[in-house]
Amino acid sequence: MRKIILRSLLLLFPILLQAQIKSEIKPKYIIGFNAILNYSDIYGKHQMAKDFGATFNYSAGISFEYKLAKNWSLLTNINYDRKFTKYNFKGNPFQSSYKSELNLEYISVPILAKYYFPNTFIYATGGFYYSKLLQAKNYNDGVLNDIDFKDVFEKDDFGVVTGIGLQFYENEKETNAMNIEIRNNFGLKDIGGYFSGIKTNSVYLMLNYTMEL
Repeated sequence: MRKIILRSLLLLFPILLQAQIKSEIKPKYIIGFNAILNYSDIYGKHQMAKDFGATFNYSAGISFEYKLAKNWSLLTNINYDRKFTKYNFKGNPFQSSYKSELNLEYISVPILAKYYFPNTFIYATGGFYYSKLLQAKNYNDGVLNDIDFKDVFEKDDFGVVTGIGLQFYENEKETNAMNIEIRNNFGLKDIGGYFSGIKTNSVYLMLNYTMEL
């Protein structure tokens, strides 16, 4: 899978390079700050992936953009990601009901191409992400499980990113902007480790304030 990602990136760079060559504008460097509401879930063959449901949480980070042309740029983020899911066991004659939470925390780095549609406020993003696991915890009725789930799950994750957003400039020089984006991180790696058969999927509502350097 990593070879597929690498080959896709190698195919992507010539397209962006050609866009820069054809461009009449000077390349721009843009930095930004992300405030994110995420809706995260797990999916896969393992029973845990079927039992646990999606929940809302937050992420935050910074963005770096290199504008190659009027309509094309390269974009990356460094985000602190909180991916939490929950399971409400209703109980049976042999076991009482309880609420379980699976809390996964990552540092995530997407590598994206960004395309600005001409004469609109709309842009689209696409690429791949890599995430490094910081913590993995399980709570049952608010009590921390004695098992350290960080030792159970895989230490990283990667997948495909797609997104669409709106950009609004706050000045005539177009140096500062507010972006609103809906993005999906679709996990391709089995992160389950001991619980083999678990992958992640997260939908983000992002507010991104950018400044041209």
